[in-house]
Amino acid sequence: MGYVGLLWSTVRSLLGSPHYSIRQAVRALRAIERTQGLMLAHLRDFDLRKIVSRVTVPIVFLQGRHDFATTPAIVASYAETLGKSLVWFEDSAHMPYYEEPARFRQALLDALLAY
Repeated sequence: MGYVGLLWSTVRSLLGSPHYSIRQAVRALRAIERTQGLMLAHLRDFDLRKIVSRVTVPIVFLQGRHDFATTPAIVASYAETLGKSLVWFEDSAHMPYYEEPARFRQALLDALLAY
């Protein structure tokens, strides 16, 4: 299930829940969007590449190829700048641990064994 599938699953769960009226479910969905906007607004111009250009501990970037929240090209560039490993998840967006759980688990195990 990709990001869109997860989104629709959340919508269905809220709308179908006996714990929420339709009005409450719609308000909850709007609150999720508003909360994200408020929480992420200060990160709009944040660029970690300008702050951290060297890291001396092992790092492996695990990146969904279809991620809209964290641009794959930026992650790839940063991983290369740091000289760190990057594992692509071709069938994932922002949550490869959810979208490709078996492959994500294996990537974590491989990363642990590499260090």
